[in-house]
Amino acid sequence: MDKDGIPKYPVPLRTNYIYIVSLSFILTTVLILPFIKTDVGINASGIVRPSSEVCVIRSASSGRIKTIYLNENKLVKKDDVLLTIESEILNEQEKFIIREIVQNQSFVNDINRLLQFISQPVASPSFENPVYWQFYQAYNEKVNEISVRLNKSKLDFDRQTKLFQEKVIAPAEYENFQFELLKLTKALDHLKETELSQWHREHKDLKEKIQELESRLIQIQKKNP
Repeated sequence: MDKDGIPKYPVPLRTNYIYIVSLSFILTTVLILPFIKTDVGINASGIVRPSSEVCVIRSASSGRIKTIYLNENKLVKKDDVLLTIESEILNEQEKFIIREIVQNQSFVNDINRLLQFISQPVASPSFENPVYWQFYQAYNEKVNEISVRLNKSKLDFDRQTKLFQEKVIAPAEYENFQFELLKLTKALDHLKETELSQWHREHKDLKEKIQELESRLIQIQKKNP
């Protein structure tokens, strides 16, 4: 026992050895930590982009390249023609639009003949399209029907005017003939005004349609010169 009365036990040699080895290992590990390098890998998804965006130039229509106006490193500006494409689809579209323009122009020509006839009736006009000949016939029949009644009403009114002046018929009876004549005259004027208004509207619509078709034709011809 020691002087404090605590018993002393001898430490086994093996325990001292294990203690020294463990302490040496810990110290060695601490000392070599700054010199240890480990590669760290991280897996993640992403998109690789160039420093400047790449613009892909595509043609609005497909076909065979006819002429190329490009050179390497050549500066191009907006609206410059880069190449011309010969396309069967564009060729067909161009032919179709041309046919539409020609047809609509023939409609306009026939409407001009109708308008001229309604404004100043002359000899029967000739038409390029059968449908406008039918319109002319229908209008002429209406005019003839009203005109026949109007002419008869004028004769009746002239006879009744003489009788009224001779005081043979009453004023009320005379006014009936006058009213009938006025009604038929207005009916004929109304028919002409209605037909003129209708054909002026259709004439305007067709002219606008032709302008639209011509604009489309120009665009197609730029793509397919």
